[in-house]
Amino acid sequence: MIDIVVEAIAGFIAIPLSIKFLDIFLEKKRKSIWYQIGLCMIYFVVNFGLYLQFHSPVINVITNLAGLILLTTLFEGKISQKLVLISLKYGIVVGADSLCVYLIGNYRFGNAPAPLSGYLTDLVVMIVIIIIEQKYNKAKNKVFPVKYEIILLIIPVLSVLTITYLGYFWEEGGRAAILLSSAVLLLNCLSFYLYYALANLYATEIEKGTMERMIDAYKAQIQIVQESRENLKKLRHDLKHHLIELSAMARKEGAEDIDNYLKEMEKFLINPREFSASGNQEIDGVVNYLLGKAAGNLKNVSVNISIPEQYFQGDFYVCTILGNLLENAVREAEKSEEKYLALQMDMKRGVFYLKIENSYRNEKHSSFGNTEHGIGLESVKKMIQMKNGEIQIEKGRKRYKVFVFFYITK
Repeated sequence: MIDIVVEAIAGFIAIPLSIKFLDIFLEKKRKSIWYQIGLCMIYFVVNFGLYLQFHSPVINVITNLAGLILLTTLFEGKISQKLVLISLKYGIVVGADSLCVYLIGNYRFGNAPAPLSGYLTDLVVMIVIIIIEQKYNKAKNKVFPVKYEIILLIIPVLSVLTITYLGYFWEEGGRAAILLSSAVLLLNCLSFYLYYALANLYATEIEKGTMERMIDAYKAQIQIVQESRENLKKLRHDLKHHLIELSAMARKEGAEDIDNYLKEMEKFLINPREFSASGNQEIDGVVNYLLGKAAGNLKNVSVNISIPEQYFQGDFYVCTILGNLLENAVREAEKSEEKYLALQMDMKRGVFYLKIENSYRNEKHSSFGNTEHGIGLESVKKMIQMKNGEIQIEKGRKRYKVFVFFYITK
């Protein structure tokens, strides 16, 4: 009976350690303390109850992974990212647990380990978590494409298979088992270096892609400005001739002819690739570049921008937020039958407002939030949070709306 109580306490201690681990990498949701306690109790009762009933390592692995998945509901983030993190965490637990049971005595797979091994495992896992927290304290909300997540999953999966093989087919235990368990634990600890390295690599790729797009946007905007200046220069050169022509029309009272003539002049002055002419170089460049590429594929485009030109000069985050949200909207609008897109940007009383509305085909084909396109909605949300702002999303039957706002600081 005493052994059962000792094992139960050790098993329960492992749960807050798991929450602490997830908190290093994910943003915690606002859940009541009773909700959190309830999840922990469900995890503990089911996991420990099945452990006492069967003493089966396979069932233990399944219930532990299921419990960790349950704990991830306390945190924000992609499902795939959560699965990677709990796999990495479980790889550490498997390595530490195997090392501890073989250190204490000759363990036989399927038998109950020494009661104190659970506490030793908790201690090793706690030390590893503290080291990870100190070393990678800026790893929260890191995102990856699927190919990186698959790479990260290989290590814990191979670790579980290795320890399973060790338990089932290597009955001698002893020094060799201890060395192999230590190697598995060390490998899983090093996997977090790989996690952080891949996160930084992906962030660098995204930043490089964004900078390249901004450079292309600046080039396109410079070309638009040059074309507009050339048209204006030509108009000024021929202004005398235009005035003579308009005077002749006026003498003949040809109001309709004058109106048509002025419309032709307007067409000559307006650049068809210039959707935004607010005077803000950063905003105009991004908008004109993205909408200019999609102009032939959209039927109905509405742009209303009123941003003072002195704001957001060289602001990487604002250009990235606008560029990725607008790129997603353009892509979805192009797929839809309506092909509608509306962009509105404004500043009122020190608050920046952005609204993007677009048509989309249907829910199954919507790619909003997909990290294979742009940087993904999760990273956009993170950037908006860095600006102390908020994002709201409304999804109707045929229209998708995104609202962003944050306070302006000079």
